[in-house]
Amino acid sequence: MGIVEAGIFEAYMNSVTMAVWCASLGAVFIFLTAYLLEKTRGMDAWRPFVRLLAVLPMGVPGMVLGLGYIFFFVQEANPLHALYGGMAILVICTTVHYYTSSHLTAVTALKQIDDEFEAVSASLRVAFWRTFFRVTVPVCLPAFLEISRYLFVNAMTTVSAVMFLYSPRPWWRRWPS
Repeated sequence: MGIVEAGIFEAYMNSVTMAVWCASLGAVFIFLTAYLLEKTRGMDAWRPFVRLLAVLPMGVPGMVLGLGYIFFFVQEANPLHALYGGMAILVICTTVHYYTSSHLTAVTALKQIDDEFEAVSASLRVAFWRTFFRVTVPVCLPAFLEISRYLFVNAMTTVSAVMFLYSPRPWWRRWPS
């Protein structure tokens, strides 16, 4: 029996797919959240709450996170139930599980940029997104790539939450009789 017949290649490709989605979408989400938290004005009342949510996943084991997700998403009445058993919930769960280290990496990179860039661009009436893409992203690109690499590697090796959240075909249907 070869690797393809045993379903190992399909499982490997699922892991690679999940890791690529985590590395791309997760890194963008984490970096934008850290940027909004550190470089924007306003939302002062929300900052402590968002910081608490950012460090909370560090203390939650993957198995507990997976069980929490299954109890939340498995209910048919939940409008997010459609995510259950698919790749989207795996990407969300994995990104949340490894969020803290990535968020701290992004915040550290953003704090190395002088706050005057945003103030000067605002006084010159330059759109914030132009400053973001021309100054912030190039300076923080090494940190962004590190976040992507970290999420990719950890998504490839995660098993604890996946065993609860992914709905594969039953094992008896994988091999011919």
